[in-house]
Amino acid sequence: MFVIPGGLTPYVQAGDIGIYKSFKDKLSPIIDSWKKSDAVLYTRGGNPKPPSVETVANWVNAWRDVPADVVERSVAAAGFSPRFGDWHVARHDVYGELFCSKGKERLEKMLTT
Repeated sequence: MFVIPGGLTPYVQAGDIGIYKSFKDKLSPIIDSWKKSDAVLYTRGGNPKPPSVETVANWVNAWRDVPADVVERSVAAAGFSPRFGDWHVARHDVYGELFCSKGKERLEKMLTT
């Protein structure tokens, strides 16, 4: 987990562009069928109890059904590429230079380790 400086969140939200929608489209029918099944347990007050960890883990497997090209297009639409210098944030008027210098440092460190 890390803090995103103010004004930079739009640059790091590749998931919002298409990834999450595709995942939700795959996950919603799975959750809906669980809600309609006999697997749902209820409290004395008639409210559904949270699903088991195993059930939720199976739901997360729906992530595997999200096509790789959806992820790639969403990441590219958010301005990310294999070269960090091409990212939108690299051209940010306040943080761009800092981002590029830190990115270069980390890349060099990775290559020498």
